[in-house]
Amino acid sequence: MKIKSPKNEFLIEDLTFDNGFKLPSKKVKVEVFDKKIKEKIIDENFKKEYRKILEMIVSINEDGSEDDALYVRDKVEEFKNSLIKKYEKYLSKNTLNKYLKMILLLEQKIVIPKKHKGR
Repeated sequence: MKIKSPKNEFLIEDLTFDNGFKLPSKKVKVEVFDKKIKEKIIDENFKKEYRKILEMIVSINEDGSEDDALYVRDKVEEFKNSLIKKYEKYLSKNTLNKYLKMILLLEQKIVIPKKHKGR
């Protein structure tokens, strides 16, 4: 099957219709069925969010407060829950475990400063 658009022509072959993955788009509804493409899209989404959280951790570990550290810890937890909720059915167990281990490493990198009591 060929899909034509004004700028591109796409050839689609060997589709498997199991658990289509919907891509968020405001203009066009796209659903991806190819397993390798789904995993590549999820991988890119994961890496993007992972980098954002890693940057927050580096920032708070350099000069953040306890509240900042707790906020980032909550963000890491949300990230983990979102990964499981949104992508678990599209990923192999090995890939999901790899992502969860990477998130665990993020959690371990968060340093929560202790509040100092005045004298």
